[in-house]
Amino acid sequence: MSLWRTARDQGQTLLPEQQAELDALVEAELRAATARTAPLMQQVSP
Repeated sequence: MSLWRTARDQGQTLLPEQQAELDALVEAELRAATARTAPLMQQVSP
């Protein structure tokens, strides 16, 4: 994430392989957050 911030702040982009790795990490975190939220949503749904 720090590489992304540095590149962003300097008006640059990450190398394609770095961007792919970051995209994969973001996708994995999104899936994990969704999985953590699902049981909570079942508890509050009528």
